Amino acid sequence: MTNKEMLEKNEWHIDKMRRKGNTKFRTFIISTLLLLIAWCVSMAPWYQDMLVHYMRTTPDEALMYMMGLFGIWKTLNIVFFLAPALGDWWEMKACKRKMEAK
Repeated sequence: MTNKEMLEKNEWHIDKMRRKGNTKFRTFIISTLLLLIAWCVSMAPWYQDMLVHYMRTTPDEALMYMMGLFGIWKTLNIVFFLAPALGDWWEMKACKRKMEAK
């Protein structure tokens, strides 16, 4: 394999990593925006009343339940989307350095 072929293969690999990382980062941003919208809706009095009515709990218990769900959502959002996107970005940066050193 010639140097030119290796360079083309590395550029293709870096481009593929960039696309994957960008997709994961966009997914993280969209999920965070949806989380913010859901949090705003959960603060609405009519939504809290509905939760209390259907879950048969006190308003404080319903609010704590929703906050727990939002905490899990945030954690999973970071674990599944942000951390892999940062890993891809870091690997892409390392590959670029290798290519520049050659």
